[in-house]
Amino acid sequence: MDLQSPEAAWDYLVGQLFHQRSQAFEEVRAAVMAASVPMPAEIVERIAHLNAVDAREILRAHPGYDLWERHKSYQVSYQVFERATLDLLKAIQHFNDLARDGTLFGHTRRNEIDEMEQLIQKELFAAANAAHSLVDHSTRRVQKIANVPDYAQHLQRIFGSDGLHEFVIALRTMLHHIHALQPGYLWQSQLGKGTHVTTAFVFEKQDVVRAAVANQGGFSTAQFKKVTTYITAAPDNIDVALVFEDYRRRAAAFPLLSLRAPAISGLNHRASKVECRQIARWRDPGDARIRDSQHGRVRR
Repeated sequence: MDLQSPEAAWDYLVGQLFHQRSQAFEEVRAAVMAASVPMPAEIVERIAHLNAVDAREILRAHPGYDLWERHKSYQVSYQVFERATLDLLKAIQHFNDLARDGTLFGHTRRNEIDEMEQLIQKELFAAANAAHSLVDHSTRRVQKIANVPDYAQHLQRIFGSDGLHEFVIALRTMLHHIHALQPGYLWQSQLGKGTHVTTAFVFEKQDVVRAAVANQGGFSTAQFKKVTTYITAAPDNIDVALVFEDYRRRAAAFPLLSLRAPAISGLNHRASKVECRQIARWRDPGDARIRDSQHGRVRR
């Protein structure tokens, strides 16, 4: 081989480097494909020496990658639910704050009330859809392949049997029915050292019953039974804020948020040793441990 010219020497060097890189890439990929879950530390270290693009491609071959992606989607879905629920509660609280001195209900501010009612209706629709999406990501996506032990028991323990869970999920359907279910506001005036008005956005029970019956075909028999159980036990005026505050607390306590089932980390932007070592902490989907999370955060 003639390496006398600088160009030839350079081409030879580049070729050798490319061959070494390809060989290392294939060796690590083969090891990852055959790796146990969680991934052994020695393989994690080998991945750490690859560039970010190669590391991402290799990790896709690991048995835990699909579950990692689904669990990540669940976390995103939960964050959207949190944001939507907080926006709903803030919109209701804003209305309550403005109404406190009683001046909001003068005829000159009717348009202002209408705008706030429409905003609350929009936020309610968003929160109900986000709750439905959260169920879809947990039950139909993550649990479908993670097979978390005692999943049904955890659902029962966290969400209970009072029908709140089914009622909130059913709201997505009832809110966009042809006779859309809309909350209205109640207000009470307390006289003393000035006027003090207390307000609440509520569903009238009779309207909820009508909407549930009208949409019965969109629910399973078990879901409709739970929905009617909740409605029957509810007061004549169902406070929207109390419903979603309660559901938000239960969703935050659901241990799927702290599940360490995904077998790998995606090394989102770079292949660092810290990120690679994080991979090794993800647990086997078939031996996933789930536990309560005090604030709905993934524990490291």
